[in-house]
Amino acid sequence: MGQHKIQKKAKINREPMPLLYDEVAMNPNEIIVDNQEGPVGLNDREGVYVHSFICKACCLHFAVYSWKMNRHTAKNITCPECGQHEGHFTHFRKIITPRERFEPFKPNNDEIYCYIPVPNSVLMDDSDI
Repeated sequence: MGQHKIQKKAKINREPMPLLYDEVAMNPNEIIVDNQEGPVGLNDREGVYVHSFICKACCLHFAVYSWKMNRHTAKNITCPECGQHEGHFTHFRKIITPRERFEPFKPNNDEIYCYIPVPNSVLMDDSDI
C-alpha cells in the first residue's frame, strides 16, 4: 500500500490573475485567430464564460474559465490529460455573466474566483504561491 501525504487547506489569494491568450474573433464564415500574446486585462474583459470540453481521444471532460467569449475553441485547446490538440472535442459554452466590468464585492456568484478553487479541494505542493 502506498503512503498518501495529507495536505492542509491553505488560504487562497482571491485577486484576479492575468492570463496569456490568443485573441479569437468569430466571423460568420470562419474563426480568425490573431495569435497575440499578453495578459488579458480588465479592459479586455467581455464577461465571464465557462467553456466545457469533451476530448474525443480520451473522453476527459474539462472546463476552462475565461473573460473572453471566443478565446477558447475546439481548434485551439489542448486536452490536459492526453495532449490531443487537433480539434477533436465537443465544445459547450455558458455565459456566467455578460458584465464587462469586474465587480469583486458584489454579493453574487458570477465571477471566476467564486468557482476556483473547487470547494473542499486542497492546495497542491506544485503551486506557485
